[in-house]
Amino acid sequence: KQTLLLARMARAETAQQINRAMDLATGRSAFAQFHRLEERIERTEAMGEAYDRLAGHDPDAEELERQLCEQERKEQLERDFEELKRRVASDDA
Repeated sequence: KQTLLLARMARAETAQQINRAMDLATGRSAFAQFHRLEERIERTEAMGEAYDRLAGHDPDAEELERQLCEQERKEQLERDFEELKRRVASDDA
């Protein structure tokens, strides 16, 4: 098992060296560097979202909950306003 792990480690290190060499040979342009930075940021954001979901914090669910609470608050304000208008109308009569 140790030999297999060492072989996997050597293969991974070799792949990294090849990737670095390819980057140096073809990826010198500012656009390529910007693209790699963008990909790193997207991966980091995805990891953060994955950790949140694993911890039980679903950002989408939290946003939906916030929107639902806001809608309920607006509906309650409308009901209160209608009730106030009825009271004013009945006081005037």
